[in-house]
Amino acid sequence: MADVFISYKREDRTRIARLAQAIERHGFTVWWDLDLVGGERWSKRIKAELDAAKCVVVVWSNQSIASDDTYVSEWVENEADVGANKGILVPAMVDAGRIAWTHSKIQLSDLTTWSGEDDHPGLISLMAGISAHAGERERPNTPEIDAWNAVENSSDPAQYRAFLRDHGQSRFAEIARTRIAELNAPKSDAFGTKDLPETETDTVDESPAPVAPIHLGAGAIFGAMLVAFGAFLLQFSPNVVLASIKMEFGLSDLQIGVLIGSESAIWATAGTVIGAFLVDRLGVSTRTTFLVALLLAAALTAVMTLSTSFVILSGLRIPALISLGALFPALYAHIGRSQTSLGLKFGSVGAVSSIAGLVLFAGYRAATGFDLSWREILLYCTILAGVTWIGAFVFARSGTPQSSEISSHVQPSSHAVRMTGIAAFFALSASSVLLSTRNAFLSSTFEPEFRDMSSVLFPTGAGLGVLGAVLAGILADRVFGASTRAYQTLGAVAALMAGLSTIGLTVSPSVFVAIVFVAIGAFGVSAFITSIYAATQSAAPQNHRATSAAFPLIMGSLGQLVLVPVVFSVLNPGPESGYRDILTGSAGLWVIAAAILFFGRARQLQASA
Repeated sequence: MADVFISYKREDRTRIARLAQAIERHGFTVWWDLDLVGGERWSKRIKAELDAAKCVVVVWSNQSIASDDTYVSEWVENEADVGANKGILVPAMVDAGRIAWTHSKIQLSDLTTWSGEDDHPGLISLMAGISAHAGERERPNTPEIDAWNAVENSSDPAQYRAFLRDHGQSRFAEIARTRIAELNAPKSDAFGTKDLPETETDTVDESPAPVAPIHLGAGAIFGAMLVAFGAFLLQFSPNVVLASIKMEFGLSDLQIGVLIGSESAIWATAGTVIGAFLVDRLGVSTRTTFLVALLLAAALTAVMTLSTSFVILSGLRIPALISLGALFPALYAHIGRSQTSLGLKFGSVGAVSSIAGLVLFAGYRAATGFDLSWREILLYCTILAGVTWIGAFVFARSGTPQSSEISSHVQPSSHAVRMTGIAAFFALSASSVLLSTRNAFLSSTFEPEFRDMSSVLFPTGAGLGVLGAVLAGILADRVFGASTRAYQTLGAVAALMAGLSTIGLTVSPSVFVAIVFVAIGAFGVSAFITSIYAATQSAAPQNHRATSAAFPLIMGSLGQLVLVPVVFSVLNPGPESGYRDILTGSAGLWVIAAAILFFGRARQLQASA
């Protein structure tokens, strides 16, 4: 392990290479992410180097520090926090005026005019800071430095062996031996599950930026809940005023589908792909992604209230849906990177969806009493979403790097992610079928009793949804061990609960019993959603968590586009018997989802045996 850990923004790599060589000329060993070999897990290696480093040098530049003096990169901020918490942080400013306010009280070294000379005041100050933490070092001789500079970025073990033959007692000898061992180790694919062919290489330039694990405290979780609340409001508020919009513009069923129906899943899916790409491939901060997406969706929804035609309305709704689609993988990845208590954290966020539904339900009832137009209702929802954005901006900023808190049983598994996503394809399709058919079935079966009790149906289901999300998280984390297998098991049980409650609904002797089964189903659906996102995040590596979060979202959307129309066309909705057949088909989809999760859990057990 090296004496000095350098934290920097990837765009500064050329300048960092020169700085690393200058530090090495003064006798210190240096680690920066160029030392990562192909296929190596970012988070594991970064944590090990951070723990072992005697000094952490964070580079402040135009690329790493924003104009408001905050860190641009989440992982640079996290690494700097580790150094600050250990009392070994030494900031180096390479661009004038770039100072991170969170660490502004720490003495910095000014390298803005440094061009490589050893007698520069800024470099002398930097070396003094490093020596204060790592101790004084005897400067290596020039041939040793030249030899190390020639091989330090190599991916050929033979070059490191040649260096050791000539400089076996060098300060760099241990790093050379470590590099040989790493380069000879089997390479892993993105999920760390299989060896790659010897001819396949993976360079750092083509890899996503390293992502340090974070610890989300209560403030950050509250911020994530606010983001989710605002997003659900913007996503579902047009549904509440659908009848008024349809009447004003004379919309067809196809046009309604483009705005809020199955066709709208296309836009949400496109946004999901964009969000995952921004976070995992381009290295955009999860926090930045979901905050910007929420703000953009709120602005577009507000402008929708000024629409005078369907063309304008859809032209604003579609990019709003894309923005909301991009928001969720970033938000879930942000939560998933904490690695601890994922069930409870996703349960808390999942409960917010039911709470948002209750707010919309209560708001619509109140708006009906005050005779508000659909434009006014949408505007009020947008204002409320804007208020939550302000709160989220404040609270979602908290989050510090993990150290020993990282759960040792979290093992990346692409198989677990795939199986959970496939289960979501069937389960979320079943949920969509259920919601589309349930009220029609109850109305045709239990009139006029259902008309008298329909007002309690949604609040009861939403309340049980909150309970299901939170309870599933608590059970998974506190009782069953917070592992991927635990999340898959609970997801399978929840899917069976949803399926059996749907069957119970079709054979209910009274409207009261039917509403009880509806409430049990809402509990199961909410618990299932909590479980699958906790499962995918616990099974994914740090730098693929947005992609892993996007997978069940995309599969659910595909189910709405492909599977749901098939169910309706085959089972032919109509009178009471037709609705009962469709609900029975929905129950069958839930059972398939449960079977897939049980199979995935069995594979996990087999792999760990």
